[in-house]
Amino acid sequence: MHRCLNIAEVTHMIFTHLGSGDPDWVALSRLAVTCQAFTSPALDILWHEQLELRPLLNCIDRPRIFASEDTFDSEDEEWWFDSKRPALASPFLSRPNGSHKIIGSTDWDRVLFYSRRIRRITLGAGAGWWGVSAELLELLVTSLPSEWILPNLTYLTWISNDPLLFPYIRLFLGPRITSLILSLDGPASRLALLPMLASRYPALAHLEITFEDSFAAKPNLRIAATSSIVCALKGIRTLAVQCVDALAWQHLASLDTLTSLKIDVSDFTLPDDSSSSQLILASLEVLQIRASHISQCTKFIAILSHPLLKRLIIRTDVAATQDESRSLFLAIYHQCAHPTLTSLDVQLCGLARDDDFTARIAYLIRSPTLRPLLIFANLSKLHISFPSGIDLDDAFVAEMALAWSQIEELSIDIPSAGGHCVSDVTIPGLLAFAYHCPVLHTLHLPLGPGSPVEWDPSFRPAYTQHTLLELHVLNSPIDAAFPVAAFLSCVFPSLSRIVSSHRTLHMYEQTQGYTSWREVEMLVPLFVKPGNFRERASNVRQSARSDSPSTGFSTIPGK
Repeated sequence: MHRCLNIAEVTHMIFTHLGSGDPDWVALSRLAVTCQAFTSPALDILWHEQLELRPLLNCIDRPRIFASEDTFDSEDEEWWFDSKRPALASPFLSRPNGSHKIIGSTDWDRVLFYSRRIRRITLGAGAGWWGVSAELLELLVTSLPSEWILPNLTYLTWISNDPLLFPYIRLFLGPRITSLILSLDGPASRLALLPMLASRYPALAHLEITFEDSFAAKPNLRIAATSSIVCALKGIRTLAVQCVDALAWQHLASLDTLTSLKIDVSDFTLPDDSSSSQLILASLEVLQIRASHISQCTKFIAILSHPLLKRLIIRTDVAATQDESRSLFLAIYHQCAHPTLTSLDVQLCGLARDDDFTARIAYLIRSPTLRPLLIFANLSKLHISFPSGIDLDDAFVAEMALAWSQIEELSIDIPSAGGHCVSDVTIPGLLAFAYHCPVLHTLHLPLGPGSPVEWDPSFRPAYTQHTLLELHVLNSPIDAAFPVAAFLSCVFPSLSRIVSSHRTLHMYEQTQGYTSWREVEMLVPLFVKPGNFRERASNVRQSARSDSPSTGFSTIPGK
């Protein structure tokens, strides 16, 4: 039988819509005071997520907890207070040098009326802790009538430069907490609280721990502290930590709930008593690893026991040679399930330090290096970054397009200006993506000089791809904008954004064999739209010349 929505469900949908996207705080504030039926759902949305403690603590009667002879300037209040939530505006709770007094039970009634509505809070360094000190938190602990100040909190981000505040984290961790992001700093003794967090909150599903600079020289301490909490986790689904020891790895392998893992594998080791050389993470779907050198990532992936990964992210700090990069991709080929992997993101940071060009050639990425990845036919997103340079051609572009027919975002680029590109991919070579990749909407690919593109008014491609919206060509050279724009408009008529590093070059650099791709970007829509093309092209020519001078429009017939 059909079930209609009741009034409470309808109002909840309306308020949820007002609070999503770009929230309309003013409308929600006014609805909260319109009638009793609107008060609770409107306040739930207004208080759902907070970025600091101040709005909540402002609910306490200020004279009761602070005695200060300083007068508070209303202009200062207006400057500090978040104007997005006018319904929460009230005199400030604190002054930096105020003296605390006892909080009465009647004060807590108002605070808890609002605090039970808070589901997410981010206590970040800076504004998130404005006016909050260990002394104030101790006052809250001693006078709080219940165990938690935020009893329904599910998501907590804790980032503080004051190590004295960390012991009071228990004030915010209620029984419903499921997600916890910690940034730890200060005395090592505070780390003893970590295992307690995992054992006390069995519903914890998302955990992220990072360490600040004070722990940089204490790697063993970081590993021990992180491993202790990891070993106590039971139902964790998403875990992001810097590093763990062998016993923690063994515990992670026993979890059937872990679906996402982000970790540093620079010091990865298996347990000494491990009966197998394989690491089994049966439920893992998302894996993000980083290491100082690519060989450490290769070693880790090589011991994975065929995980059914959907997304794989790899980051390194040191430049990798062709052979090292190929070894990594071969490990991915052999260890990852071919049908399930849909997203691959590999960023190999660092430039080859050898100034000898012959030596730098060993760091260029060529088609044999990437060929093992062609087996992953269901890839929808591929981002590979090689700072030292790449060398591809049209033949391999055709192989990629044929192998990755489901690709939506394809990026093979050189993020650093120090990279060397000897790409032989031509503009006509992009036809392969029109033939084989019907859902491709973003393409990053360096192009080589190749043969010049000739403008043929009668040219009609066998296939027209209507989904490509963005084309990033890095520092690719072209001699004339008009024929390039004519070709691209025929093959990719929906193309609306073309980006090249030469858009920022000086005038004399643009005229040294390079035509600005900005002219191409401005010309492409003119070929697609019906009407007087010649008149519109003339207008674009004047605009492009005044913005980024070049000689590209000299090829327009009749000009």
